[in-house]
Amino acid sequence: MTVKLATPTSNHRAIRLLGSICQVAGATSLLDDARVGLARHGVIAAVQRHNTPAIFDWLIDALSFQGVSDSIAYSYMEQHGRVRWVDIAAALSEQPSCAKLRSYWVFADCRNLKAAASCANPKHRPECPLPRHDLRNGRLNQTAYSLFLFMRDLADGDFVGWIDQRLALVAAVGRRWCPGSDACW
Repeated sequence: MTVKLATPTSNHRAIRLLGSICQVAGATSLLDDARVGLARHGVIAAVQRHNTPAIFDWLIDALSFQGVSDSIAYSYMEQHGRVRWVDIAAALSEQPSCAKLRSYWVFADCRNLKAAASCANPKHRPECPLPRHDLRNGRLNQTAYSLFLFMRDLADGDFVGWIDQRLALVAAVGRRWCPGSDACW
């Protein structure tokens, strides 16, 4: 199957649509502000280079801010560190005994609970690398490993390429529904 990437025209339509949504729903500078923030964090360059580890690092940091105030999350990460792609890759290269860490497809239902020091496979917990990362809660540890396994196994290490393929499939389906019409886009 040949995958066609998004075209400048389809990108322009998407940007116009998002701009319209932002004008109705909130700050008109939302997209510009996001672009500046993404550039400052190196995300735009990482996307252009298909640098999945850099995208993972940025995304897991962003996810760490969920559920508490930004200042609490930031302070915790500054004091306890952050989990990085390279950390999880190194931990998994040691081939942990827990079968849940072998692939994305079997990782479900890990049930790591930081406060209770428990999980779905307690006999493997003493050697398990997942709880060793000192994240704010066990859910973040699970999120980090799940995201890593998704990007490694489902996206085959190229998260941007995986997204591009999905967008191309959606565009192809859309053209079947409204051939020769720009009304759908």
